[in-house]
Parts: sequence; C-alpha cells; structure tokens
Amino acid sequence: LSLSATGAISQSAAWNVGGTSQFTSTSGSVTVDRSDNSLAGAVSLSGTQASVRTSGDLQLGQASLTGALNAQAGGHITQQGGTSLQVGGATTVTTDASHDISLAATGNSLQGEVALQGRAVQLGNSVATQLANVTAAQGLTVNSTGSLTQKTGTALQVGGDFVATASGASADLVLNGSNTLAGGVSLTAGRDLSVTTASALRLDGLQVGRHATLTAGGAVTQGGGWQVTGDTQVQAAGFDISLTRTDNALQGAVAGDGHSDSDLVGLRFGRRAFCTGILGRNGPAFDVRRGRQADDDCGPG
Repeated sequence: LSLSATGAISQSAAWNVGGTSQFTSTSGSVTVDRSDNSLAGAVSLSGTQASVRTSGDLQLGQASLTGALNAQAGGHITQQGGTSLQVGGATTVTTDASHDISLAATGNSLQGEVALQGRAVQLGNSVATQLANVTAAQGLTVNSTGSLTQKTGTALQVGGDFVATASGASADLVLNGSNTLAGGVSLTAGRDLSVTTASALRLDGLQVGRHATLTAGGAVTQGGGWQVTGDTQVQAAGFDISLTRTDNALQGAVAGDGHSDSDLVGLRFGRRAFCTGILGRNGPAFDVRRGRQADDDCGPG
C-alpha cells in the first residue's frame, strides 16, 4: 500500500495490509492509529508528524518527520534493516510487557524526548538523547552518540539489566529521575556521569571519562570493575556501600556517604591505591578497593 497526499492522511476504518505500507504527506500529518489495523509489512512514514498503530507486530521502515512520532503495537516493534528514524519532535513507542522494542539502528536521529514501554527495549540514536518515561519489564539498552539525559519529572522503570552508553568526548550521562533499576547496571560516559535510583544499585560496569556521581535509595554494590578517570562520589544514606573489586581503577578522589549511623559520613579518599574498612557503629558503611598497589593505610584523605 502506498499513499501520498499534499495534506493530512487519516483513516475512518481498519486497514489490513499484507505487505509493506508507505504513507507520505508533503505538508501534513499521517494518522493511521486504529487499534484494529493489521499492517504486516514494514511501515514507512513521511510528513509533519505521524501516529501509527497495528494489532500485531509493527516493523517501522524509513521515517522522515519534522514533528512527533507515536508508534503502538499489540506485538513486537522492530525496525527494518537499512532504515532510520528521522524525527524532529518527540518519539513515543509503546507495546505491552510481553513484547519487545528494538529500534537500535545507528542512523536514527531522534531530536525530541523519547518515551518507551515494552518488555526488552533497545534504542540507538546518532544524536544526543533525552529519555522521558521508560518502562522496560525485562531490560533496557540505550546507545546515544552524544549526551544521554532524562526529562525532568520522568522515571525509568527497568525490571532487568540496564545498559547505557553516551559516546563522545563531551558526552555526559545524566539520569537523575525517580528511577528503579532492578537488575545489573552497566554505564559508559565520555565525560561526566550522574545517576539516581530509588532502589539498591548494582553496577556491573562503569566507564567514565571524567567524574561520576551515583545516588541510590538502597545499598550500592558492584558486579564488575569501575573505570573512572576523575572523582567518584557515591551516596546511599542509611545503606551500605561496598566497592571491593580489585580491578577498580578510580583515579581521582573517592567520596562516600553511606550508613546513617556511620561515624565518618562523607569520607573522602585521595590517591590511595587501596583502602578498605568497616566504618559505622552498626555495620559496614563504606568499603573501597582502588585496585592498584596495596597500601595499609585506611582512613580519610
């Protein structure tokens, strides 16, 4: 099916298309959003903005939109090989908790905020990325060429592992909403990183070009070594912080604010190669290993 118009394209009844669909409006919007649509092939879109929905799986083809994209499906949402999503406004992609979203093409250019809802969710973007509300029942992977940030007042709800990359020497990774990151977390930032979660935080990997700030509403642990070129600050007031891997490479100062009854809240370590200790009247508050050569001295720098 191929439809072209100078104005808006819309529908008043369900469409059943067994092959590919192409909707092109030279100066208007594309609205093909009935829940009983069946669009079996790749769907390509061009116009000022577009809203597309199908009752089954949705495969997006080439999209060129000056405004927003809203895509919804009753099944998986994927992207046709060799295509890209060029969206000047906000992008909203929604399916249910038993289906996946895979929009990982490196050529995508999503200029506005991105909201996602599905099971396992993958997103790629060739420009700086701003996440809005994201719900990923199983896991979330985001690759951004440029800074990766979060819209104020939004939340990331991730039931499984979370992998995020902000590539580029000046790319920051800043996700400080009301986030819940239930699985292992692996983060890479070209420059600075700041991440907040309302729950416990298990960081399986951390690579930061300059400074890292981590804030958690529970214990902070690690499943892999951390590589931080600048300073590292970890805040988990009332909870334990345990950074004990010998392959850590924390090159700057390390500050920790852990157990609320700790005698030494907000400890700051300078360039010690190795420091581990139990700090707190009611249990461990801050436990750090720098992963370089051993140093018997353990105390505030």
